[in-house]
Amino acid sequence: MRSLLISLVLLILEFANGYSQSPHAIVGSDVSVVLGQPVHLDGSRSSAATGHRIVAWSWDLDNSDAIRGDYQGPEITHYYNYVGSYTATLTVTDDMGQTDQAYQRIEVRSPEAWGMTLVDRFEGGRSGVISRSSADFTISNQWGLQWYFRLDNIANVPVSIKIYGYGPNRKVPTYVTPYEDDQSFDEKFIPYVNYDFSNPHWTRLQGAELTYDPQTCSLIIRHTFPSSPVYLAWSPPYVPSDLDRFLRTVAGNRYCQVKTLGQSVEGRDLKMITITDPGVANARKNVVWMIGQQHAYEMVGGPICEGVVNALLVGNAPNPVLAKFVFNLVPIVNPDAIAHGGFRYNMHDVDLNRNWDDIAEGYADRTRPEPEVEAIQKALSHWVGEGNRLDLFVDLHCHTPLSEGLWLYPADATLVNGTVYGRQLKFAQAFMNRNYEFAINPAKTPGSAMWYAAARFSGKTGVLAYTSENPLLAIRTANKERVLTTPDLYRAIGQDWVRAIVEFFK
Repeated sequence: MRSLLISLVLLILEFANGYSQSPHAIVGSDVSVVLGQPVHLDGSRSSAATGHRIVAWSWDLDNSDAIRGDYQGPEITHYYNYVGSYTATLTVTDDMGQTDQAYQRIEVRSPEAWGMTLVDRFEGGRSGVISRSSADFTISNQWGLQWYFRLDNIANVPVSIKIYGYGPNRKVPTYVTPYEDDQSFDEKFIPYVNYDFSNPHWTRLQGAELTYDPQTCSLIIRHTFPSSPVYLAWSPPYVPSDLDRFLRTVAGNRYCQVKTLGQSVEGRDLKMITITDPGVANARKNVVWMIGQQHAYEMVGGPICEGVVNALLVGNAPNPVLAKFVFNLVPIVNPDAIAHGGFRYNMHDVDLNRNWDDIAEGYADRTRPEPEVEAIQKALSHWVGEGNRLDLFVDLHCHTPLSEGLWLYPADATLVNGTVYGRQLKFAQAFMNRNYEFAINPAKTPGSAMWYAAARFSGKTGVLAYTSENPLLAIRTANKERVLTTPDLYRAIGQDWVRAIVEFFK
């Protein structure tokens, strides 16, 4: 009887504490195989908290197809039917209903007998329409400029790749948002390269011969790659599995919490990272919200948010800044389009950054908010409705397909009162004058996230609202030095955001 009472008391205490000891999912190392070879996935080393047990193992073998629960069980053997790269996700559930996930990447290579092969079957992969020409590979862009593919069996072999769809004379589909100053190509452009599917480190493809023909709107890339496979991209991708991998590095940190705000059109999670000191009431803190990647190819949201997190977390040691600030970060707002290698819109063909109002302007908008927009709107409204502050809102974008320099677009004087407008300009100038050359252009942009934050909350909270536009080509430093952009540079910009915010609001 006594042991039963003790068990009941412990059970009640678990519920009272929200049962914070979640299970721990564990998978094997990333693996690279040739098509036809088996892939063994082992989650048997996953564990539950003391006194509990794992009751379910669920495997999603391809996180780019939005289908979950392909297999059940702690260990499975699977044969992939297509060359490509995949992220297998293991979800474990314990006897209290608590879950945890782990991720394992699988690269499936083309057999050597196939010779040089172009592959784009992976998360974020896209090569457009493949055709024949004098080049080894010839493709025509779809939906805009973005391309991201892999080449197999090309080590130490000269290869040529011809890509159509650049420059002012290119044929732009009606669904591609037009720009008056077409910057789809620049003679200084250098594509991105990555040799490691497991831990992508995107750098510029130095040493390649690039030839641009304005008459045919085409680019030819000629290069001899030292190893194979090799991944090439127009801009360095940041896909949902990259965010999942990063979140595993901060899992268990008491100053970092991850929450799912809702799901995308295809059911992918919209994840928000909250960085703060949980021991201090939020009502006493300055509050920053940052969102990114509403447009799939504008991939700076993930790296910049990683830089913000890295600047704020010092292991599990207390950071005094976190007693005074809350950072709510949604690095990826449009995960579906990113997973499919899309250009600008979500899977309902809606431009999310024109969908924040109740007016439909044009074919790419709707009067009702899309699931991705609605989830963030509800989270913001709930946050402010609980009496929390909202001091700074930033929506992270890339300015045009190719550009140099950084921009901040604060909400203009028609959206906010004079005091807020003045503070917006003051903060923008404080941030912009740090390390790089910047431009500040007040903007209204009805239906945008910046417009929504300013129009909805500035009167109540005095929020400073911005669209941040980052370049895909290069940045000029304060010393006039031209620096090509990379994910590491975007992470450094994220750290700059933290320093500027802390200095401004202290």
